[in-house]
Amino acid sequence: MRYIHDFIKRNDSRKTPLVIYGIGGVGKTQLVREFVYTYETDFTSVIWITAQTLHTTQNSFLRFMQRLIYSYAGKSMISPPPYSKIARHLSISDLVDKNGLLIMDQDTMHRVTNAVIMWLNRDGNRDWLLVFDNVDDLESFRISDHFPSSMSGNIILTSRRPECHRLGEGRSLEVMAEQDSISLLSKSYGRKIKLTDKGM
Repeated sequence: MRYIHDFIKRNDSRKTPLVIYGIGGVGKTQLVREFVYTYETDFTSVIWITAQTLHTTQNSFLRFMQRLIYSYAGKSMISPPPYSKIARHLSISDLVDKNGLLIMDQDTMHRVTNAVIMWLNRDGNRDWLLVFDNVDDLESFRISDHFPSSMSGNIILTSRRPECHRLGEGRSLEVMAEQDSISLLSKSYGRKIKLTDKGM
């Protein structure tokens, strides 16, 4: 976890994505989740993208956009919130109903994904963290098409595929030592776990 923190600190000027790769079950996702939990306040926004397929990737962007709509609505002094104005501001004018819900159809997926990327690219929108988890399908779609061009934030990818390192700076995650695994589990569960515990 310290490596991720140090990488982001020294990555400030060049904004290279960090790619954490290793065999399935080695703890890539858990490591990044623990990092996000520990350092969440260092970022203006944290966007977690489940990136196994194009569909799961787009669905994650949709979920973030819905949260973004409600976040803008929560800051509004008007009741009910001006959802049509918020939608225009987010470049999704005809995709939000009167209750602030995204109108879902096949075309919505692509447009909302692009709108989130545009939002991340905006001047002044800095220090966000975009996590693409489980980038294992490198054949069906290009995950890099979902990267903001401004790179005024940080991107972390996790993958089983070593060749994914070409998307940024690669870091192989090896199988953890037994005691390190127990320590990480203890932090995750919020209680001390021992090797003798049932299920260990």
